[in-house]
Amino acid sequence: MLDRRLTNDDDRGLNQGLNDNLFTQSTFLLSIEKFIKSPANGYDTTTIGYHSLPSQHASLRLHSPIIIMESEFAKSSFSLLKSSFPCDIYALSFRPLSAPTIYGEPDQFRVSSTDSAAIILQRFGTECGLKSTMPSGISCSVSDSSDSILLSEYFTLNPTEIQSISLTMLYENEKTTKIELEPMEIKSLKIKF
Repeated sequence: MLDRRLTNDDDRGLNQGLNDNLFTQSTFLLSIEKFIKSPANGYDTTTIGYHSLPSQHASLRLHSPIIIMESEFAKSSFSLLKSSFPCDIYALSFRPLSAPTIYGEPDQFRVSSTDSAAIILQRFGTECGLKSTMPSGISCSVSDSSDSILLSEYFTLNPTEIQSISLTMLYENEKTTKIELEPMEIKSLKIKF
């Protein structure tokens, strides 16, 4: 596949001609799955357009491959999670939160850490009428997950407080212990350890 570039100005913001072409490698995935016909009413069309759970996981492996980083000097077996989340729930982001920045004179500021982290969870909307199975070694189904999860069960460190926050992490909402997560929903949470 070629990343095509123009050799002259296109009058649309390029402002210069570029005369080199770059070879780019792309990986594609073609997922072919068979619908299961219901004896009662034929095919169920209520969730057509969603991927199956195996297709969701294949897409995640394609778009967000797991990168393992190790150090020869610091060998550690610390894990923040006791167990993985249900297979239809994906952690989009998990990052530590800092205290508000304290600004002093120009070009001087101080940032300090806190004992809180932010996690953004997404629940997949899946097509259940497809005849597909998870890859070997992975055993899960959408029925393993309910609409609410108890987040404290998944962490090795016990959270002292879980609070729903906005996606921008500027606005805090109510404190909670159970997280209600509907299919196709994204939720941000502040976790205090």
